[in-house]
Amino acid sequence: MIRHHTNWRLKAISKMENITKEEFVFTAPLTISAKDRQIIHNMLSDFTKKVSKIVAKSPPEKLCCLNIDWIDIA
Repeated sequence: MIRHHTNWRLKAISKMENITKEEFVFTAPLTISAKDRQIIHNMLSDFTKKVSKIVAKSPPEKLCCLNIDWIDIA
């Protein structure tokens, strides 16, 4: 499973220099309260469930990759 995640992140990194206006990248190292961290965690969980429902019904016209990391750094 780790190799799977790593491979897709490497693909995203290799694309960074050629991002188009239709693509989206976001990196935000930040400090946050424990309470707000959990709120955002829940929001991301809800978001990924919504994405999965949309993709399940979508015709396979394009291959896209969505990488989301919500991790504690320290």
